[in-house]
Amino acid sequence: MVPRAFALDLAALRIAVAAVVLTSPDVRAARLAATWSVDLRAVPWGLGWVAPALPGPEWLPLTATVLLMAATTLLLVGLWTRASATLATLSAVYLLALPQLVGTVRHTHHLVWFLALIACSPCGDAVSLDRHFRARRGEAVADDEATPRYGVPLRLGFVVLGLVYFFPGLWKLVHGGWAWVASDQFIHQMHWKWAQMGRVPALRVDQWPLLCQVGAGLTVAFELGFLPLAVLTRWRIPLVLGCVAFHIAIEQVMLIPFQSLWLCALGLWPWTDVLRRVDGWLGRSRTLAKMLPSPAPTRATAWGGALLVAGIGLAGAREQTAGWPFACYPTFARMVGEAMPLLEVTRRGPEGQRAVVPLRLAGVDGQRHLGLQWQLGLDVVGPRRTRGLTAYLRAGLRPSDRSGVVCVDRTWVSTVPERVGRRMRRDPLECFDGRTLEPLPARP
Repeated sequence: MVPRAFALDLAALRIAVAAVVLTSPDVRAARLAATWSVDLRAVPWGLGWVAPALPGPEWLPLTATVLLMAATTLLLVGLWTRASATLATLSAVYLLALPQLVGTVRHTHHLVWFLALIACSPCGDAVSLDRHFRARRGEAVADDEATPRYGVPLRLGFVVLGLVYFFPGLWKLVHGGWAWVASDQFIHQMHWKWAQMGRVPALRVDQWPLLCQVGAGLTVAFELGFLPLAVLTRWRIPLVLGCVAFHIAIEQVMLIPFQSLWLCALGLWPWTDVLRRVDGWLGRSRTLAKMLPSPAPTRATAWGGALLVAGIGLAGAREQTAGWPFACYPTFARMVGEAMPLLEVTRRGPEGQRAVVPLRLAGVDGQRHLGLQWQLGLDVVGPRRTRGLTAYLRAGLRPSDRSGVVCVDRTWVSTVPERVGRRMRRDPLECFDGRTLEPLPARP
């Protein structure tokens, strides 16, 4: 059955996505990434061909930020809607790519995906200045009946959301199978996140292993079940409610806030039914102008939706979590233990005294800093790691700490809350001259 929806329902998705983009801290901080050293880079899948040209001229990140803010503001009020959505999509693809080049890839991809979906849809046919001006000129505007013209883009929105969940659930079963659910793996994953965030939640569900196993099973069931149900119209409200409840629960137990995703999902709610029950507002809109017939979905919607689904599906099938603009969302599928790798920087003075040196990277938050440490300590070797560690020290060492010999070790620390941070193992990596930060030939 061809999905049908109201113009107002699609407009609600446009408004929700525009509001999330306008208030997103990831968007506001993205242009700071243009100042990070190229030696710290780990190019995501999909950006290899263009990464050498990024970030481009110095004026480009700021310009892209201004264009994105302006375009999403116009999108919010529905003025020049299709052009605004297209400009917002292109600006977001460039701007949000910059932070992905250093450390861990932060999964803000859904902002680009929903912007692209909106750009390919007639999302300005309701609750927009475009509609108002068309009505004032006596031109035809959208009817207040459910049609495929609006139903297909919204169904594609549910499919995109379903793909976000499906592949993480699938890869949990591929890598861990039943053991991912029936073991303490969910507890270990929680401990890793708590250690990354630097705090422990008030609700210590890790102290109830059976409850954690039930939660792990429900997580996999939700992730795998969302996509099949997304193609059924009658499941729209339960799926939106399930999405919101799922992420609120995950934030409570794993400290992972994902408001930008579930707020976008609220835009998929059938808001027309809500407003009709309130005061019949849509019925009065018939007197504004001539109404459009019940048209089919646009070609732009069909082609744009197909490309989105194909790109997300390919990244998910490859388990490519470090990609841009397509990626598999975090799977938490790899089996982890109680120890987490970190980089430890120590300074040795002329008399052999040794002190741990904290590093702070301007504009790099804690999660991205950890991702950078894992990249430099685990994923790269040889000259590339030396260059990366040199750039890491130059960016984070204070001038007062640049003396003697500076050494970088890979340490494995406990993530268990009662002994979090306790060193369990140390693997020496490299040492550098403190003044020049040139690598030394061997560990002293």
